[in-house]
Amino acid sequence: MATRRIVEAILRDEHSILTVSSYNQLEDVYYSVPNIVGRNGQQLKICPEFEKVRKRKVRKILKRFLKDIIKELEL
Repeated sequence: MATRRIVEAILRDEHSILTVSSYNQLEDVYYSVPNIVGRNGQQLKICPEFEKVRKRKVRKILKRFLKDIIKELEL
């Protein structure tokens, strides 16, 4: 169902807000956030603004958490 919805948004150039995953090269992780999706796929990420210090702390914690889970699951 989710894939179908994303494809519809792209084919119809809907500019819909959908949660899709993307790769962050700086953090070396994939994560899902709301995005505006249209004819060109992901057109704009809609991310909440955090203070720079808090943002770095959250990223560090999430990165470590996700890498530990991946290691544990042996993916």
